[in-house]
Amino acid sequence: MPYVAIAFCIAAAPVTALFVMALIGLVAPWPAVVAIAFILVPAAVFSLLWARDLDLLTAAVRRIEADDTDRAATANVGPTLMEPLGLQIARLARHLAARAALIEQGRRADTLILERLPDALIVLRQDRTVSRQNRAAEAIFGADLAAVLRHPDLRAASIRRLARRRRKPPT
Repeated sequence: MPYVAIAFCIAAAPVTALFVMALIGLVAPWPAVVAIAFILVPAAVFSLLWARDLDLLTAAVRRIEADDTDRAATANVGPTLMEPLGLQIARLARHLAARAALIEQGRRADTLILERLPDALIVLRQDRTVSRQNRAAEAIFGADLAAVLRHPDLRAASIRRLARRRRKPPT
């Protein structure tokens, strides 16, 4: 249990000091035991609250990581000891959601532009597999696209282009 470790870290110095003082006779034993109890109880309560807050914030970060950027789920972490961090996590979730929406909008626009091109367009990956193709390419090549890509001249040209691209440093 992490809260036990947190409580130990909080209470270790004063409890040790009181224990040593009672041991050497500087403080009467029973008042030292009462003082130690007064130290341990708030330390335990604080560590329980700390652990709860850590669990809430961890859950919020996991929701962000899982791309569950529901604003209510991440923004409403609740009043915690780590409220500034919770607010920052909620701000990050909103920022990531806005960025994801912008990327999706760009993808849709990109797809729309590619689909409306009158010329055939085929985009290949590094391994020369088809990444995307537009309607014009489908209309021209149809099911023969795989055979066209295996054509020796086209294959040699794509290999030369990739080799040239690898030699040039990006600008």
